[in-house]
Amino acid sequence: AMLKFLPFFIMVVPGLCARVLISRRISPAEDAAFDFDLAYPWLVLNVIPKNFRGIIVASMLSSLMSALASVFNSSATLFSLNIWKQVFPDTPEHRLVLVGRITVVVMAVLSLLWLPVMHLLGDSLFLIMQQPPAYMAPPIFAIFFWGMVSHRPNSRGGNWALSLGIGFGAVRFVLVA
Repeated sequence: AMLKFLPFFIMVVPGLCARVLISRRISPAEDAAFDFDLAYPWLVLNVIPKNFRGIIVASMLSSLMSALASVFNSSATLFSLNIWKQVFPDTPEHRLVLVGRITVVVMAVLSLLWLPVMHLLGDSLFLIMQQPPAYMAPPIFAIFFWGMVSHRPNSRGGNWALSLGIGFGAVRFVLVA
């Protein structure tokens, strides 16, 4: 449970510190016009000593690369083993590796195609990251909840509810954006 407090100290406290430091160093007129989405770069440029700026940038880039590698690896594994292997059960290992590599390329292209859509979702990065799952979560919750409290739901009904719910969520997501 203590790990749940870690994001508070990693994300919220530096943001609060940046707010206070920025308010102390600039005039009230500039403070009202300051874009606080730039608070972290402002901290790196104005508070961190010059000798440590490269370490901060290198750590940010390495964490970005690590996050992307884990997402690409997970998506390739899920697709090749849970989808491709189910449809083509006699696929040899070298073919699964090739399918995984192709999946990584497809995911990278889809990620690049998603970038212009993100701008249409709003100005806040937090809201941009939370909007797409918010349209897909209600059918998943409904299936989980009714599966826990009742013995009547079956797999066929769950598949239909999930397919229709995510389909309606995707349509609503496109119409709202």
